[in-house]
Amino acid sequence: MPNKDVVKGLIKQGEGRVQEFVGNLIDDPNLMAKGEANEETGKAQETVGHLKEAVHSATRTGKP
Repeated sequence: MPNKDVVKGLIKQGEGRVQEFVGNLIDDPNLMAKGEANEETGKAQETVGHLKEAVHSATRTGKP
């Protein structure tokens, strides 16, 4: 089961994609940029979550 950072990161990516899409629809470069930034933030948060899972798994089993 994914941890909360993975889930929050995926949600943030989805929000960013929606913002970017709406920004394209209404031709708002600021909203498009905000969407891109949120998507990248979400990717980073998801990666942190996966790293936490890997560390937890490695320390629990003794294997990477």
